[in-house]
Amino acid sequence: MLSLTNEHGVTPFRVDRIAGTPQILDEDAVPQPEDFDISRINTMFGMFIGEPQRVTLVCENSVMDYIVDRFGDEVETRPLDSKSFLADVNVAVSKPFFGWAFGFDGKVKIKSPAKVKREYKKMLKHAVENS
Repeated sequence: MLSLTNEHGVTPFRVDRIAGTPQILDEDAVPQPEDFDISRINTMFGMFIGEPQRVTLVCENSVMDYIVDRFGDEVETRPLDSKSFLADVNVAVSKPFFGWAFGFDGKVKIKSPAKVKREYKKMLKHAVENS
């Protein structure tokens, strides 16, 4: 069985899958780890924990708002040419991440690392061959 617990012993839960009404406690049930960073949630796609990696995306200028919405105001971007930019993002590489990129109909492309790009192409090829 896949464990969703990260290196801090923290397990993310999807709110829509919690049965009943959770009880809000006044005190922490488990102390928050000292180095816990809630902003790391931005690396997850569809609550799937994958291997966190630094990925460079080539994006058309028209998707800048989507990139900022997904990765936050501190996302590292730089111009590529007059029509596109590069975005360096930290993501949990997973099929939901690839699906997210695919949903932009070519306006978001994976540039690097090469291993992530190969995984994405392999998934796309498999999808085409099985359609």
